Amino acid sequence: MSIETFISVEEFLNIKTNFLLEKSVQNYLLTTNWSTLESGSTRDVDSSYTLGTPREFIYRKEFLEECFSDINPNWKDGSLKKLTTLNEIDGSDLYKTLD
Repeated sequence: MSIETFISVEEFLNIKTNFLLEKSVQNYLLTTNWSTLESGSTRDVDSSYTLGTPREFIYRKEFLEECFSDINPNWKDGSLKKLTTLNEIDGSDLYKTLD
């Protein structure tokens, strides 16, 4: 499969990503029957990349469609959905409470 058939979480969801969201997607990849070699990869990015890292993870679109659907228990229970609404790249705004 060519690397051109892979997209990032940011491209798939059309949102800015964060480390907690990326980690959750990677964990789902590792705990399912998807092949990590065939379904995930990385690519170089420039300094404007949201996370500030020199590489970003990219995935097969079919994998991301499953990951962000009710097939994934973390999406179904709302915990993954919550990560898509974070504004801080480190997820620190997840732990803020309103007084």
